[in-house]
Amino acid sequence: VSMIMSSHAAAIALLIPAAVGGAIAAPYFSAWSESLVDLMMVSTAFVLCGVGVAIEGVAAGLSYFAAPENGFMGSLVVHTLQSLCAAVCIGYATYALILFLGWSGFWDVLEHEDVDPNERVMLWTDVKASDKKKNSDYTGPRLECRVKLPFTEKLFGHLIENQHDLPLLHMMVSATCVLVPLAFMVYASFLYAPFWLACFMGFGVYQYVRVQFFMNGLLHFRHFTSHRPLFKSRWLNVLPNLYLDPLMGIPPLVFLLHHPIMHHMANNGIYDISTTEPYQRDSWLSYANYWLRFQLGAYIELPMYAWNSKRYGWFFGTLATITTFFLAVQYLADTQSGYATFCVFFMPWIYDHATDASRNWCQHLFVVDYDDPAPVETLFDYNCGLAYNLVDSLENRTQYNEGYHVIHHAWGGHHWSQVPDQFYECVDKLATNDNENTMCITFVRSDIWEVWRHVVARKLPKLVKNHYVHIPTRARPSPPTVGEVVTKLEARLNKLDQRWRKGPSEQAKKRKLFQRQKSQNLGPMLG
Repeated sequence: VSMIMSSHAAAIALLIPAAVGGAIAAPYFSAWSESLVDLMMVSTAFVLCGVGVAIEGVAAGLSYFAAPENGFMGSLVVHTLQSLCAAVCIGYATYALILFLGWSGFWDVLEHEDVDPNERVMLWTDVKASDKKKNSDYTGPRLECRVKLPFTEKLFGHLIENQHDLPLLHMMVSATCVLVPLAFMVYASFLYAPFWLACFMGFGVYQYVRVQFFMNGLLHFRHFTSHRPLFKSRWLNVLPNLYLDPLMGIPPLVFLLHHPIMHHMANNGIYDISTTEPYQRDSWLSYANYWLRFQLGAYIELPMYAWNSKRYGWFFGTLATITTFFLAVQYLADTQSGYATFCVFFMPWIYDHATDASRNWCQHLFVVDYDDPAPVETLFDYNCGLAYNLVDSLENRTQYNEGYHVIHHAWGGHHWSQVPDQFYECVDKLATNDNENTMCITFVRSDIWEVWRHVVARKLPKLVKNHYVHIPTRARPSPPTVGEVVTKLEARLNKLDQRWRKGPSEQAKKRKLFQRQKSQNLGPMLG
């Protein structure tokens, strides 16, 4: 490791982006077989290793002229060995990325499948999920919490408002009893144990337990407890945010301003700092730009949003919590252990923010320019233009029915257990909808990551054929063709000019009306 860290910076600077870029770019040659793509990827990694060795040879020559007493051959051998170590590690990392893409289903998306653009898409009434009794969102087991302590319901069950929230209670108690003590153990390891054991504890055990058993559950615990109170006591509802939010890498209580107030009120519009509208949503570069803004810009833009929207209490509170959080992290790094602080706070800050950004990006891929189609008339029609629904999906059983994202945005204050029922009610109402532009995008047996993989791999026809279902309306009772749906979805991926939304147009006025209506639907957590 010390040889890698001391290796010439030029080789590292070239090899890492080239290897990762190759891993991302190579699969676009989808006409080739998977085995050939794998072979090309591995070959590319080793070619890059050779390039790194050549660069180290040049570096050795420059070192020789700078310090002739070391000898050219000595410099060349040292630099070459360093480069080989770094290149082998990067080669293994590249191959690990290949395996990860295979595990995540990316290669499956790239498999060629003939799709007739004139073929009709699935009709909602022909899908088994149209019957609640055959929808796994109702019949399947709840999988949100993977660690359940036996005493949780007996000791704390009477404190919660709704017994449907037992998975949330299990997640909070398990994280308190397992993750919090582990965080203290990481600090103790770096302070008192051998360094190798501390690294194993902080970078291995703690990260594995946190990511494998708690990260997904805590992200959605934070999400749904920001919309509705978990406990009957107001102070108990605030308490988990004070110590669980920092373990997810964010200052306490900031998410309350960021998500239910800012994101749901601005509704992916111009005043939403996490909006996906001004980005080309089938582009990797646009996603990278969006992620950087989400990761870094939020700490500047969020207080600005609170000030501009005249929420002065939130403005000063957000500034106080952000400043206190980062000063406390810096204090722990300086006085206790920088390594432990990196493991417990900085790594979650990177990884959990990236996960949040990716989820929001994937959930708001297909966005309508409301100046283009005919005006929308209802709050539900309006939200159909900024998100989509996932039905009969494993994601709903691991994330509190968040796959019904159109419903979640239209009625954010609904309890998560009621969201599927609300979806079925909307399906019945759509049967009397006369607006031809109302398109409630719905996918069955899929998830947001699969949707994003099809979009970025330019495989929308395959996604539409296998997962898209048409919900009949009075204006369009029969299902459209695959080509028609793909054309509409591709139009919704284009970046939008947000300037018109500030103007006095009828749609801008209606948008403000919808935002006032949403303020009544955000949930009792915000009072």
